[in-house]
Amino acid sequence: MHTPHIYIQGIGAIASTGQNHEEIAEAIWHDRCQLAPLTRFETEMDPPPLVSELPASLIPDTEGRLQKIAQQVIAQALQDAGIKKDAPQLKRAGLFVGTITGMRTTFEEEFRKHKGKDPASFPKIIAPGSGRLAEEIALDLGIEGPVMTYSTACTSSSMALLHARKALQTGLLKHAIVLGIDMLTSTHVHGFSALRLLDPQGSRPFDVDRQGIHIGEGAAAMFLSTTHTDTSQATMIGGASLGHPYHITASDPDGQGALETMLRACRDADIQPDEIDAIKAHGTGSDINDQTECKAMSRAFSTPPLFTSLKRDFGHTMGASGLLECCAFLACLRKGFIPKTSGCTTPDPTLGMSPLLAHQPASKGTWMMNTFGFGGSCTTFIVQTK
Repeated sequence: MHTPHIYIQGIGAIASTGQNHEEIAEAIWHDRCQLAPLTRFETEMDPPPLVSELPASLIPDTEGRLQKIAQQVIAQALQDAGIKKDAPQLKRAGLFVGTITGMRTTFEEEFRKHKGKDPASFPKIIAPGSGRLAEEIALDLGIEGPVMTYSTACTSSSMALLHARKALQTGLLKHAIVLGIDMLTSTHVHGFSALRLLDPQGSRPFDVDRQGIHIGEGAAAMFLSTTHTDTSQATMIGGASLGHPYHITASDPDGQGALETMLRACRDADIQPDEIDAIKAHGTGSDINDQTECKAMSRAFSTPPLFTSLKRDFGHTMGASGLLECCAFLACLRKGFIPKTSGCTTPDPTLGMSPLLAHQPASKGTWMMNTFGFGGSCTTFIVQTK
């Protein structure tokens, strides 16, 4: 059954390569990625892993850093949509936040301050839950609509976006703010190192020599509406999410979960798969994930469309990745191009397909956005630009 379309009125983005979506698109165009040894906090890893950190100058003070970045990126999206902070529709909007780390950075910073000291001298530290950030943002903006937080691994912000879309489609809301945000944490750096998923040369999606991911940090925001206006950037015409619990971390080698999600999203959009002009792939650069995604694409499309990954450009930003990569992709389209797959110099011949290796001119079309996560969490949404 065909469902109503939802309009993306404004976007905001902050990543290691730029402090707004225009700067990020410019960096992608010039193939500039910020990839350097970790400096945010000390680690016993030798050498320190390569990461994509936000510049320290962005928020020099660590106190309230996460909240300030969230406020900045939401302000960008509202400005892009032509919405003032005191606008009446903002008060009645909903807030949908996707994050893995939440305010864990605050907890880790407090722990590092007291590391090595007498445990008896430690202050009582109450680790705030992931939903605390959303509560604080809602209070700051005066939002009285539903305030939701999603923490579903790498699909967190994509899941938030899909649920915001559903709330608008069903008439629960007329406007919504979606936020995706994740910062570098010791938990993630050491966790992915223990899983042997960090590429010592940085992410190289779909490349024959790929060895895994490199972690980044960033934030993105969207302002969604049921009404089309002159500021509308794109239209969400379809989407789907699916839990495919094949394994706690590994993907189904047949790509069944990804396949079903892509096909459901196309049905939701009332289009055929071959009407997709290009795919923003999840494309992590890990061996199994890239194999799985290519297998799914080969099964979903009679002739797979152009596909690309942005993981090299500003790292795998965990729960923020779905929304941040979508905003970056849309920003590139505004500049008139589909971004290439940075980091892929020799496509893996065993994948049976090759990602985009050079920027492709484009601004209008129908685009598929894929994000897949641990535990079989799969999301796909489809947007159109005209």
